[in-house]
Amino acid sequence: LMNMITGVMGQVIGSLHGESSTQTIGEFLNSLPDYNYVQGESVLSDLLMALARRLTFGDMVGIIRGNDSSVALLQQPLQQFVQENLLQGAQPTRNVLQTALTNLVDDCFQELDQAVSTVPTRDNINLAETMHKFLSTRLLDILVLVMTEDNSNFPSRVMPMVRLVMAEGTALALHCLADGQQGLERLFQNSS
Repeated sequence: LMNMITGVMGQVIGSLHGESSTQTIGEFLNSLPDYNYVQGESVLSDLLMALARRLTFGDMVGIIRGNDSSVALLQQPLQQFVQENLLQGAQPTRNVLQTALTNLVDDCFQELDQAVSTVPTRDNINLAETMHKFLSTRLLDILVLVMTEDNSNFPSRVMPMVRLVMAEGTALALHCLADGQQGLERLFQNSS
């Protein structure tokens, strides 16, 4: 674990100081002795690894900083992941993407239900169902953008949309949780 932390910190600090490395995050992770990614075990892990295989730590720093050229690097691996794992060759129309997204969120429902079961909600709100509906609806716009937007416009459109969806999801969770911010913090701690 310490090797990983030290290695990540070194890569990030180097990137912040303008040092560029061609090693992808995936290559870095695979060089760690305790790293054990298993493809197909989790769709979220598969998505993150699809990105890690293409991005360097410098790219990630650029994405966090909102650098358009770095953000643009996300689109192609995201498109490939969606095409291969969600659409299985179908054309990315809005209806097809909605069905694929709903199926994905349905597949993750048990994990979502388990994660939210540890926090009390207001007025008997079913937080798992609420978040399921939110994710099935609000992630669609991001998915459509990933699959159809011209790459030159992608960075300027996707980051504000992601921020908005994250803010809406946070506000929704805070509204549903009986103990607000503390419940949200506990939810994140229990999910990690």
